[in-house]
Amino acid sequence: MIRPATRADIPDIVDLGVRHLRDSHYAEFVEPDRAHMAAFARMLIEAPCALLLVAEKDGRLIGTIGMMATPHPYSGQSVLSEMFWYVAPEARGSGVRLLKAVEAWGREIGARHIIMIAPDSRVSSFFQRLGYARLEEQFIKAL
Repeated sequence: MIRPATRADIPDIVDLGVRHLRDSHYAEFVEPDRAHMAAFARMLIEAPCALLLVAEKDGRLIGTIGMMATPHPYSGQSVLSEMFWYVAPEARGSGVRLLKAVEAWGREIGARHIIMIAPDSRVSSFFQRLGYARLEEQFIKAL
């Protein structure tokens, strides 16, 4: 089941976020801060320009997606931007339903575009199969 997150979900969302970092190359660059992750989840739940959804199966959270709608800096048009998206490896497949739900929310609020992050070529190919176009690549450097 896909549903909006509640404050009661925050500990499980944080656990998923820590797992996401631990299981990915992000761990090389980002150290999880559970208190910050919880505060950020609360902000996404409460802000009118944000959405935090969870995927639930048999009473436990198996995935989550966080989005924000902001005006594009050049056009002013509303754009959805992914903050994070993670589905436990044993539950992959549920992620498509999370993505479709945020796309529907974006249409409801009048967003013109959605920007998603592809951490590798497999995810990039997945987005292209769903009709997404490559926009740019992201890079990171420690300071």
